Amino acid sequence: MPRTPLILPRPQEAAFEDRSICLVKGSVALFHLVPEGLCGETAVSALSLLETKLRTLGACDAMEGSYIIRLVVDPSDPAFAAHAVSDAYALRIGEGEAALVGRDDGGLYYAVVTFLQALQIENDRVSIPLGRVVDWPSFPIRSLFIEDRYGSDFLTKEDWFSAINYFAGMKYNQLTVGLYGCWCQQYDGMISEYLYVPFHSHPELQTPRNVRYYSPSKHGWVRHDNVLPVMFRDNYFGELVAYARARNIRVQPLVNSYGHNTLFPRLMPEISAKDEQGRDTGFGLCISDERTYQRMFELYDEIIDRYLLPNGMDSFHLGLDEVWEGIGMDAEDPFRFHTPFCKCEKCGARPRSELMIEYVIRIAKHLKEKGMRHVYFYYDMFFNIFKVLDESMWRKFREAGVDDVITIDWWDYSSEDGLFPNQPLDRHFHGIAKPITGYYHWSTPVEYLDNIRGVTHIAQKYGLDGLEGYSSYEKIHDRSYCVLADLAWNAADADRLDAVLDDYASMRFPGGGEAVRRALGDMIGVQSDNFMYGSTPRNRFMKLDYYTYTYVKAGEPYPRRFPEEAFEEIHRDLAGYKALFADVQAKAGGARACLDRFWPEGDGEVQAAWVAICQHFETVAGEYLGLLALEEETDAAKAADALRTLVDRREALMLRVEQSRIEANRLLYLRNMSVYRQVLLDLLDYALRCARDGKPFQLDMTHLDGIKSEMLKFLR
Repeated sequence: MPRTPLILPRPQEAAFEDRSICLVKGSVALFHLVPEGLCGETAVSALSLLETKLRTLGACDAMEGSYIIRLVVDPSDPAFAAHAVSDAYALRIGEGEAALVGRDDGGLYYAVVTFLQALQIENDRVSIPLGRVVDWPSFPIRSLFIEDRYGSDFLTKEDWFSAINYFAGMKYNQLTVGLYGCWCQQYDGMISEYLYVPFHSHPELQTPRNVRYYSPSKHGWVRHDNVLPVMFRDNYFGELVAYARARNIRVQPLVNSYGHNTLFPRLMPEISAKDEQGRDTGFGLCISDERTYQRMFELYDEIIDRYLLPNGMDSFHLGLDEVWEGIGMDAEDPFRFHTPFCKCEKCGARPRSELMIEYVIRIAKHLKEKGMRHVYFYYDMFFNIFKVLDESMWRKFREAGVDDVITIDWWDYSSEDGLFPNQPLDRHFHGIAKPITGYYHWSTPVEYLDNIRGVTHIAQKYGLDGLEGYSSYEKIHDRSYCVLADLAWNAADADRLDAVLDDYASMRFPGGGEAVRRALGDMIGVQSDNFMYGSTPRNRFMKLDYYTYTYVKAGEPYPRRFPEEAFEEIHRDLAGYKALFADVQAKAGGARACLDRFWPEGDGEVQAAWVAICQHFETVAGEYLGLLALEEETDAAKAADALRTLVDRREALMLRVEQSRIEANRLLYLRNMSVYRQVLLDLLDYALRCARDGKPFQLDMTHLDGIKSEMLKFLR
């Protein structure tokens, strides 16, 4: 039966007939590709993608078949008369021939992507729907930012290439890659610092960290100490940039240099902020010291000269977000208060906003002189904190001759009703809007669909240049990637998000129909009462996650009291949490059973990721209910049996994750899961001791002194 093709991002204009051409696979070739004068790197890549995919689908030799596919780049094609924008394309699919036309090379690449989505492959048949598509993007920039944080430090070159193919298939055309950023103390008593490229000028700048987790597949512990990021070790960032460029994705690095910056000032203390006596603090930056600019220019120049200019890239992201004072930034003294702001004689006499503006101007001028045509930085310090992101600030940049290269990155990960409370946004600079597509792949799986929708509306309202999702690369975020890709391409879909979600379910789980849509909707639609809703404090499940308790907190010992603090939260609303856990367990279990039925027909990696998400919620909710029940149990033998069951279920979840995620993204998730597993093992050991000694089992999950093992302390 003919079908209307499911295409994501959804095209601006598409008209398909109610009939298809059916080609039977066999010894005779099906397709004949006719490239007409293709010479650009991306256009050639589009041709290669089409040929490779057709052969992979078993469509025989793609060069000698009977059905003709013409590929052409033609900006004068009448289809583009009213839509003369970059990346526009047209498809004209007839009975004996299809024309794939790009307004430019990027448009041709997307014509190929759409044509391949439109094909229907069933057993020995390839069905080609007859029809026409004219399509163009709502925003010129459709981007993702892959943060330099847990998981991405262990991505191999092959992982990144796979990610680029995956995102290019969603018509993303930009990727911001975090190369340097720092956070607070969390694991192993270490500051969380990440540097993904080596510097010849400063070889001392390195960020090794430890890998520790229990592996169910190996039936034992995995431990590696002082492991460097794979990109740093293999130095493949330049190859990544080149590979992405051929697939119409421009890569820009993000190297934070004021906020999220502890490694540089700690190892180069001469550039750090000073105290009132002029002594180096090892935090922040001294804006008045020329050595600061000398060192930063050295680092930026290496990245530009080695990776960007040779690959034709001309964009750089400075970060500059969340320049906070606080605790948790000193591995030797977690509760030491630090400030990134300099108090030397020169800096201390000037407003902090003035110092940051001066810093950005100096850096932007240098980057512009190095050939960077786009310099990004985050809005929050200038707009929310200092309240200086206005026409006056723009004039300062204009007088310095850098206003033409500046792009403001407006990020907000709030729920839709709380976005950008300090509106209106400034319109003087170019800008992009940043929703969150998914980041915490090592923690409770959540989605932020209403945030993506709301930020899209903001970008439309203020005429911004595009959307860039705040992300990690992990298939548990697949639906959010698809939603952002769709809204960045066809912004009108922000007002019909339910239809986009229906299409998504049908594409990822063919044959699942209404059952899959209902199962995924039970977990999250766009309502705040769904348990995968990602915005805290509404998501009560996220409050209990072990990751929440890895942060240093004033008034609490460090390492934190886990799981005691989580159960104190539960006991503050015991009835409410019990009802939540029961609801989550039932819905997630039902969704897992539903999705498992369509495993053979769906996208393998995405299918596996969704089933693992369901199993996560089902297991963890059941575990909380089980532990709460054990607080009422006194029979030690019964308690031991119940705990063995909980351990088995936790290990089954961990095994599912080992089998469904790329290695880089298993490591911290499994480490966090190992903490939960060890809590259960410690409780089991306690129950067995009670049974051995003939004592009643007495459990209060808010007081576990005497039950916790040295292994649990080691893991935390």
